[in-house]
Order: sequence, then structure tokens, then C-alpha cells
Amino acid sequence: MAKVSVAEQRGLVLAHGQVQPWISGTFHYWRVKPDFWAPILENIKKMGFEMVETYIPWGVHEIERGRFEFGETDAEKNLEKFFQLVHQAGLKLIVRPGPHINAELTHFGYPSRLMYDPLIAATEASGGYSVHDAAPKAFANPSYASQKLYNETALWFDALAPLLKRNLHPQGPIVSLQVDNETGYFFRTGAYLLDYSPESIGWYRTFLEKRHGTLKALNDCYGSRYASFEGIEPPRYFAGEKYQDLPYYLDWSRYKEWQINECMRRIAEMWRERGITEIPFFQNFFGPVNSPYNTNEAEQGNYGLEVVGLDDYQRKEVFFGTSRKSAYLAGSSKLPFIPEFGSGCWSFHLWENALNIGDQQFTTPLLFMYGLKAINYYMIVERDRWMGSPITVDNKIRKPYFDFYAGWNAFLAKTAFHQWDPPRDLLLLANYDIERAIKAMRVTEGHFLHFLPDELAYPDKPPMFQYLLEEECPRWTDNQWRYILKNHLPAFCSDTIISSEKMEGYKAVWVPTFEFMDQRAQKNLRRFAEEGGTVLMGPLVPSLDENLRPHSEFKELQNAFQANVGKGKLVLLREWNEKEIGRILTEAGVQSVAEWAPPEILCTRFKKDGKEILFFANPAEKTVSFPSPMKKGLVALWGAEGTVSPGQTIELKPWSVTVWEVRP
Repeated sequence: MAKVSVAEQRGLVLAHGQVQPWISGTFHYWRVKPDFWAPILENIKKMGFEMVETYIPWGVHEIERGRFEFGETDAEKNLEKFFQLVHQAGLKLIVRPGPHINAELTHFGYPSRLMYDPLIAATEASGGYSVHDAAPKAFANPSYASQKLYNETALWFDALAPLLKRNLHPQGPIVSLQVDNETGYFFRTGAYLLDYSPESIGWYRTFLEKRHGTLKALNDCYGSRYASFEGIEPPRYFAGEKYQDLPYYLDWSRYKEWQINECMRRIAEMWRERGITEIPFFQNFFGPVNSPYNTNEAEQGNYGLEVVGLDDYQRKEVFFGTSRKSAYLAGSSKLPFIPEFGSGCWSFHLWENALNIGDQQFTTPLLFMYGLKAINYYMIVERDRWMGSPITVDNKIRKPYFDFYAGWNAFLAKTAFHQWDPPRDLLLLANYDIERAIKAMRVTEGHFLHFLPDELAYPDKPPMFQYLLEEECPRWTDNQWRYILKNHLPAFCSDTIISSEKMEGYKAVWVPTFEFMDQRAQKNLRRFAEEGGTVLMGPLVPSLDENLRPHSEFKELQNAFQANVGKGKLVLLREWNEKEIGRILTEAGVQSVAEWAPPEILCTRFKKDGKEILFFANPAEKTVSFPSPMKKGLVALWGAEGTVSPGQTIELKPWSVTVWEVRP
């Protein structure tokens, strides 16, 4: 059997070397009457989809512990029949078998019998069990360290693996599998919210030994006198008084990042032990892109994952974050992928991101405009607790939604958009060390349904560092992206966990820097400069490493604003100065893709085989018009009609994205 693999920046490589763009939509078979499965699949094809995606919920198929229903008596659970219909329809299938799936199910796809087991439940810092209080019913959040949870999961995988194996591509439709789902503490991303169960604390001590090697090294790092790793208790809240106290708290955050990845590694290995070895595994983080999520490490590390993507459910007005998320994936992942992108919306009264057709028409092309190459629309088939999808549960069509996806998929297919690439002039790096510290220094944190104001988040104490990091770091990072957007610069994003190999090919790297930075990240930046690139940093030169000990790879900048190193240069920007930024980036060879375009619009450029296309987006309520100073004409490919000759006016309607091919 030919193995399915991932083609970098392109899609999936199927049997016989065919590259399949990863454009799919979600269809929950068990929520739809089986008589509608085949006609719904045909309508999915009519929208231009070649791939479909589904969860496979453990809790739906389990009758009792160790016994499962796969259609023997209940046609709605006939999983293999669904596989066969997908294959007969000529579609490929992405499966997401959990154990956690969420899917707006009452127990997130787990069997209810597990959700109140004290050997499985995660524990909060207070010592109580962590309760998930989302609708419609509270349940205990499972611990990623619970051995009993893995033992129970093995029963599910044992039952499901034979069905998956005989339906793998090319004999069947299955081309990829997700390892767990949104593995990230069930939206409780605060550093001290969980998990303090005994097994998790055991994992924590194992992690500390792996990280430090010896007890002496740990004590030297912490300034402590622990007699054994077994005697180390994790922090349950932040109580640091000086920056030298931070390593203890940062290690707890590092452990939580590692715990997430280790959980996924174990689940991936369980599938491989059962013979699921011929397809790539992927994961989705629901966001954000900082601790406890370590997206670069999850994909680059030895965790058995080919691709790690980020979910996105945003209104069009949040285009700033949506565009940056896409650019982050483009700069970080082997295949820039959003595993869940809102098509329709969750039927929940507290959900503020209820999406309408206008949101989807704007944000979908916006993602591709900033480098996205793969996407799964969640959901393209409606069901309980979800509304606004292009196909209803009884196979009726919502024409505006249906027509939009059909048109956009046709554009992607006609242009072979997965083969087009933007210029990689500039790489923006978020400072992961600083962002990890900001999370670790918070004394309280809510989650995405239960917000707490930031003024409650930090103790009212003198700052440990020259700047209030929780204010200055996001200010610099946001200013960077605003500068990129209004100047139409070709830039991707990532963070300082990125490998040196992924930094190759850029002309400049720009990263906000403060007092400390991981030694590896410092060395990667210096290597990039020595090999001919420009590194722009500031407002401070890092003088400490990840353990807050003296270390700097940039000593040339201690008494200077610029220094030549090897074939390139290091540049320090102490204050935000756009004129100076422009000079530095211009000297580095970073060029606007449309210096003539108004700053209030968005513009990116892609090239393939000597051809060129331009994206224009108008993220505002009023029409924007401007003359094209280009010497070549523009031919509309998406969102507009006709041609624009040199000197003629380009008109962008409110909240619109248009795509144009540059022609003589």
C-alpha cells in the first residue's frame, strides 16, 4: 500500500505521487439519517470539495465498556457503510477519532462513565477536581497524565483500528488522522489552573529530570536545596519577588507545554502499534499561539505529528488577528492548515463569534491571501447545536452559502492555488520566552467563555524588568503587524521556537527582544545574520538566557545600534520609529508588493511559473478607490469582473477580497 505523505506548502501526496490540495469540510455522519448520507456527499462534491472530514465519537459507538456498535443494529452508527459511501463518491476522508473530540457533545465524545472517575479527572491547584462548565452539562476534565484514561482509550482503539486499516487509501478513502483534538487543557490555558493530579505531578518531576539532568543542575538553576526530584512540588500560583525566582515558575509552564505534546505522542504511538502507519497524523490547537501551546515544538519535535494547525472562528472585523494567524501558520508549519474554520456557528447563547455569510465571504479568501494552503470548514453539513451551514441535515441547500463555497473552490482548483507562493522577504518572530513568562506571572486567568479583566491578572508590585512585559511585548508585536499591513510588506510570522532551517531564505528577521531569551533562539538569530541576513531586534538587547543567567549572542550591540556580523548585520531599535524601520528593512532588501496602494487596504502577491497574482482586501465599511499605477493590466480572477488597464481605477467594495492576475 502506498503511503500518504505531506507535500510541504502544497497538500497531501497520494498514491502514484498525485498531490491533493487539503480543502475539506466537516460532515458528522452519526447526526444525519443514513438515507441522506449518499445525497449529501453528492452535494458536497457539487460544491467542489474533494475531501470530507468527520469525527468518530467514542461515546456514541460504545454500548458498554469494551463493547461497541458499528451498525450491527443501529444504521446511524454504521461507520464502515459511511466509509464505503465516501469512497464510492470519489471523495477522500480525514478522520478524527479522539479520544477527545468536543463536537459540542455533552461529554466531548468520551463515554460518560469516564467523566466522573477520580483516577481520570484532572485536579486544580486547590486540590479539587477540574470541572468543565460549558453547556449543556458539567463534567470533570480528564487528565492527560491518567494511565487509566490511556488504558480505557486502548479499548476504543482496539475496536476501531481494524475498520480504519481496511479503509485506508488507496483501497479506501482515509488519507489522514487527527491525534486527539484541541489538546490544551479544555480551554483552561492559565498556567496554574491544572493539572495537579498525582500522576500529572509525577510527569512533572520526570520532565524536570529530563530537562535538568541532575538534581544539582536544577538546584543551581532555582537557587534551591531539593534533596530529590520526588520532593519537588509544582507552583500553584505565582509568588515570585525577583526575576531570579522565575525559572521555577517557567519550568511549570514548560512542563505543561511538554505534557500536551507528550499526550499526543502517546496517542499517535497507540495508533501505530495497531497498524495505522500509512497516513499522516495531524493536530489542531484551538489557539492562542503561546504557552501552553508550543506549535513549533509540537510539529518539529519527536511527537509523531506531520502537521499542527490552528483553529479559527472569527468575525470579519477581527481581520487583524485572522491575517496574522494565517501568516503565522505559513511561517511555521510544513503545511499551513486551519483544521477548523467556522462555517456556520455554534448554537450557544454566550458565543460571541456567531458567523454569517458576510464573515465567511471575507475571512475565507483573507486566510489564503496571507499564506494558508489547507483548510477544513467546520461545518459544511448542519446538525444539532450548529446552524448556518451550506447543507442542512436533510440535504437542503442554503444557496448563498453553497454558491460561495462552490465558487471559491472553483477558483482554488482553476488557478491550482496550492502551487503559488508569496515572496519570503521578512520573518516576524514572536518572543516565546517573554510570552511564556507573561503567562507564568499571571495570578489569575479565565478562558474563552469566562473572561477576566487584565487588571486582575498581575500583582500590584514593582516590575521585575525594565518594562511591564505584559504591556510592552504585545504592543511591539501588534505594532509590527500593523506596520506590515499598511506598508504591504511580504512577511510571514512565527516565534522564537522556530528552527534555524525554517529561517533560511528570508532577507530579514524582526523580533521584539527584552532582557532574556533562550540560548538556542539567540544562536539561531546570530547564525541567520552571519549567513547574510538582517536581524532587527529591540527595544533591549538580550543579556540573559532562558534560565535568567548571563548570556548574550549580541554583545556588539551593547554600545551600538548596528553591527556587521559575518555576511549580515544586527540592528537594535530602542524606540518605535517607523522611518528608521523603513530604512532598515529597505536596506535589507524587503520591498513592498504594492507601495502605491493606500495604507487602509490590504495587499499581497503570489508567483508561479513567471506569472503573478495580487490580492486586494478592503476591511472597512466604505468603498475604497485608487488608480492603478502599474505598467501592466489586471484581470479579475475572484471577487470582481473584467480588467483594469494601467491608470484605470481599482474599486474595492466594503468588506471585500479580490484577486487579480497581472498581465501585459
